[in-house]
Amino acid sequence: MKPKFGIISVFIFCFSACILANHFGVFKLDNVIVNQSPVFTKPQLDSMINTAKNKNYNTHLGIFINLKVHSGKYRFFLVNLDSNKIILKGLCCHGSGKASYKEKASFSNQIGSNYSSQGFYKISSKYTGIFGDSYKLIGLSNTNSNAFDRFVVLHSHNCVPPIPVPVSICQSLGCPTLAPEVFQKLEPFIDSSNKPILLWIL
Repeated sequence: MKPKFGIISVFIFCFSACILANHFGVFKLDNVIVNQSPVFTKPQLDSMINTAKNKNYNTHLGIFINLKVHSGKYRFFLVNLDSNKIILKGLCCHGSGKASYKEKASFSNQIGSNYSSQGFYKISSKYTGIFGDSYKLIGLSNTNSNAFDRFVVLHSHNCVPPIPVPVSICQSLGCPTLAPEVFQKLEPFIDSSNKPILLWIL
């Protein structure tokens, strides 16, 4: 038994040291994950722009959320559609479904499933709810048409770290959930937009 406790102690010490080092600026955890593959493609960017044009939405800004990426890595991206440049990025929860915890994201449009739903969303009206400032989401695809009735909204929660971490993060009941620090930076872009902004969960 002693060797097992020894290994556990070393792991806890190393992980704690990493967190402390990040806190005091010795290194940043987001620099640990430097080889993350792109989470959206040029054809997907073009599809986002074309969909925005057809619906008379904002054609300058769009949000991609790729829940197929590990939850400890960047999944959320606010993109300038004119320059194809990333303006803001962050971690994002996926829905746990009926399980208490599900490592990889699964998808469903069924009411009560508690899963995430893929597809295009219209970011709709802002309101203040149990998670503070939030945005209602209107599903525009066959795969997320029940989003409004499922109360799937865009909001933040303190359980989501602001930067990448080497472990899986918390999960939601189907809502795309961001770190408060990221959400606060996102709000001015949504609030100042004269037209609805598209959000695409991949």
